[in-house]
Amino acid sequence: MMKKFILFTGIMCIALTSTVNAQESKLISFAERFMQTFKGHEDDFSVVRISPQMLSMISKMSDEKSVENEFLKKLKGLYILSYDMGNRKIIQNFDQQMKTLLKDYESLMEIKDGKDKVQMLTKMEGGKITDFVMLVNSLEGFTFINFFGEIDLSNLSKLQTLSKAFTK
Repeated sequence: MMKKFILFTGIMCIALTSTVNAQESKLISFAERFMQTFKGHEDDFSVVRISPQMLSMISKMSDEKSVENEFLKKLKGLYILSYDMGNRKIIQNFDQQMKTLLKDYESLMEIKDGKDKVQMLTKMEGGKITDFVMLVNSLEGFTFINFFGEIDLSNLSKLQTLSKAFTK
């Protein structure tokens, strides 16, 4: 009986892990592989990864009917990759690969200021936004931000107040 229980528990853990991993954006897999290709530069990258579980915990800390809570409930994760060490080879490699990966994404906005550039892009599936990407490029580096899950653009504009949940 105990062996069956342990086997069942193991299978459930594997199934849950597979479900969570399948929900991750393909862009996150790319970003993690990208860092590994530059041996010796791993410490030059900054990474923030917020899991669905953490987002759920944060949503429970806020008002039940708040815009932030509704946004968080539908979000599956957040990933940020940043590099600012000025290695042109790394920056150009990242730019080239992102252009290929983001070819199916729709551009919402692009801002250029000299050599600096900010892009906001989305990917839609079934009439809903499933990925929101913000890319910031400069001569010194880049920042890649990826929200994934079901994303409501009207609530996305109100994310400034979301930062209050992290500082409480």
